[in-house]
Amino acid sequence: MIKSGRCTLVFLECSNESTSKGNGQENGIDEPRPSKSVDLFSEASSLHEKMLSFSEDLNALIKRRKRTDAECRQTALEISASPRALSGNI
Repeated sequence: MIKSGRCTLVFLECSNESTSKGNGQENGIDEPRPSKSVDLFSEASSLHEKMLSFSEDLNALIKRRKRTDAECRQTALEISASPRALSGNI
Protein backbone atom coordinates (compact mmCIF):
# COMPACT_ATOMS: atom_id res chain seq x y z
CA MET A 1 0.00 0.00 0.00
CA ILE A 2 1.50 3.37 -0.97
CA LYS A 3 0.33 6.60 0.65
CA SER A 4 1.76 10.09 0.22
CA GLY A 5 4.99 8.80 -1.27
CA ARG A 6 5.58 6.37 1.58
CA CYS A 7 5.70 2.64 1.20
CA THR A 8 4.02 0.65 3.95
CA LEU A 9 5.12 -2.94 4.40
CA VAL A 10 2.61 -5.30 5.94
CA PHE A 11 3.94 -8.18 8.02
CA LEU A 12 1.80 -11.27 8.29
CA GLU A 13 2.26 -13.42 11.36
CA CYS A 14 2.48 -17.17 10.96
CA SER A 15 0.59 -19.50 13.25
CA ASN A 16 2.60 -21.65 15.65
CA GLU A 17 0.13 -24.52 15.68
CA SER A 18 1.59 -28.00 15.98
CA THR A 19 0.06 -31.14 14.55
CA SER A 20 -0.56 -34.31 16.47
CA LYS A 21 1.08 -37.66 15.54
CA GLY A 22 -1.84 -39.71 16.73
CA ASN A 23 -0.12 -40.83 19.94
CA GLY A 24 -1.08 -37.64 21.71
CA GLN A 25 2.30 -35.99 21.24
CA GLU A 26 2.97 -32.94 19.19
CA ASN A 27 5.72 -33.18 16.62
CA GLY A 28 6.97 -29.69 17.43
CA ILE A 29 7.23 -28.73 13.76
CA ASP A 30 5.65 -25.44 12.92
CA GLU A 31 4.12 -25.19 9.49
CA PRO A 32 3.87 -21.47 8.82
CA ARG A 33 1.56 -20.21 6.17
CA PRO A 34 3.23 -18.47 3.23
CA SER A 35 3.89 -14.84 4.02
CA LYS A 36 3.51 -12.02 1.56
CA SER A 37 6.13 -10.00 3.43
CA VAL A 38 8.87 -12.05 1.75
CA ASP A 39 7.50 -11.03 -1.65
CA LEU A 40 7.42 -7.40 -0.54
CA PHE A 41 11.03 -7.54 0.61
CA SER A 42 12.04 -9.15 -2.67
CA GLU A 43 10.15 -6.51 -4.64
CA ALA A 44 11.62 -3.70 -2.51
CA SER A 45 15.12 -5.09 -3.05
CA SER A 46 14.56 -5.31 -6.79
CA LEU A 47 13.21 -1.76 -6.93
CA HIS A 48 16.16 -0.54 -4.88
CA GLU A 49 18.62 -2.14 -7.32
CA LYS A 50 16.78 -0.57 -10.26
CA MET A 51 16.84 2.82 -8.52
CA LEU A 52 20.61 2.56 -7.95
CA SER A 53 21.17 1.62 -11.59
CA PHE A 54 18.98 4.51 -12.74
CA SER A 55 20.86 6.88 -10.45
CA GLU A 56 24.22 5.76 -11.88
CA ASP A 57 22.94 6.20 -15.44
CA LEU A 58 21.57 9.64 -14.61
CA ASN A 59 24.87 10.72 -13.05
CA ALA A 60 26.74 9.57 -16.17
CA LEU A 61 24.37 11.58 -18.38
CA ILE A 62 24.77 14.67 -16.21
CA LYS A 63 28.57 14.42 -16.40
CA ARG A 64 28.43 13.97 -20.18
CA ARG A 65 26.10 16.97 -20.51
CA LYS A 66 28.47 19.13 -18.42
CA ARG A 67 31.42 18.13 -20.63
CA THR A 68 29.42 18.91 -23.78
CA ASP A 69 28.31 22.28 -22.38
CA ALA A 70 31.92 23.14 -21.50
CA GLU A 71 33.08 22.22 -25.01
CA CYS A 72 30.32 24.37 -26.54
CA ARG A 73 31.24 27.34 -24.34
CA GLN A 74 34.90 26.96 -25.30
CA THR A 75 34.05 26.79 -29.00
CA ALA A 76 31.80 29.85 -28.68
CA LEU A 77 34.61 31.78 -26.97
CA GLU A 78 37.07 30.82 -29.70
CA ILE A 79 34.65 31.87 -32.43
CA SER A 80 33.83 35.19 -30.77
CA ALA A 81 37.54 35.94 -30.24
CA SER A 82 38.41 35.42 -33.90
CA PRO A 83 37.13 38.12 -36.30
CA ARG A 84 37.98 35.88 -39.27
CA ALA A 85 35.73 33.15 -37.92
CA LEU A 86 32.79 35.55 -38.01
CA SER A 87 33.43 36.42 -41.66
CA GLY A 88 33.59 32.75 -42.65
CA ASN A 89 37.34 32.75 -43.44
CA ILE A 90 38.57 30.24 -40.93
